[in-house]
Amino acid sequence: MRLIVSMFILTCLLSGQMVFPHRDHLAPQSLLIRMKDHRLFRFLDEYGNNPPEVIARILDFFHGTSSGRPTWLEIGCGDAQVSLEIAKRNPGANVLATDQYRKGDPRTDAYAKVTHDWEQGELQAQQSGLDNISIARAEFNILHEIPDHSLDYLLLINTSTPSALQDLCSYKRLIQQKLKIGGVILWYPYNNPEIYVDVNNHYHFQKTENFSWLEAIIPNLSSWSRSRTRPQTGFMIWTNTPEERPVSRFLSEQETGASA
Repeated sequence: MRLIVSMFILTCLLSGQMVFPHRDHLAPQSLLIRMKDHRLFRFLDEYGNNPPEVIARILDFFHGTSSGRPTWLEIGCGDAQVSLEIAKRNPGANVLATDQYRKGDPRTDAYAKVTHDWEQGELQAQQSGLDNISIARAEFNILHEIPDHSLDYLLLINTSTPSALQDLCSYKRLIQQKLKIGGVILWYPYNNPEIYVDVNNHYHFQKTENFSWLEAIIPNLSSWSRSRTRPQTGFMIWTNTPEERPVSRFLSEQETGASA
């Protein structure tokens, strides 16, 4: 009888059909199999064509043993160097960096070169060996698929394109739904702040010095930021609170100084 039981266990192990609940909870690949019909899985797999190991780690961030940890989401991460630095400095946090990674000719288009490197797994963030960062092809619409009240930080750097600003406005209610109470949007705008007036018909951003450590490293980390002018505002912050914040016009430092 013992021989029969032993043979049965061995057969199950070799065939991969025996599941240990506690180990299934710990292993991202097992989590991937268990959640293959989950909306977040389908979104990352179908929309972004993301590698299985990337999907497994992101599922673990939100539904596995890593869920509940402080979570950063960067939208429009580019080469993900900023997110990588955040992950290094915050080993107890989850960092999800996303970008649309559109295709092009990497010989003539610097952004297409970043896309090529991401597809080949050659970004420094992808090769860092850190288990608290994942880089995925996604855009603002990933917010539909992640759990409510699961984000501590939404990071937006260099969101100067009209489509990105439109998304920031149109997704406000959804952003509030996905941020924890007290969670924040960190916004690092470039170029002329006057183009952001429309955004502040929906938000009330305030300047913050609390993330000066992050502001200081951005120009040294991101090849994209080095090609742009220095922002006039520094980091702006919006905090998710139960009540609506008042609306105010977005002011640059120069305007603030002029009105003082």
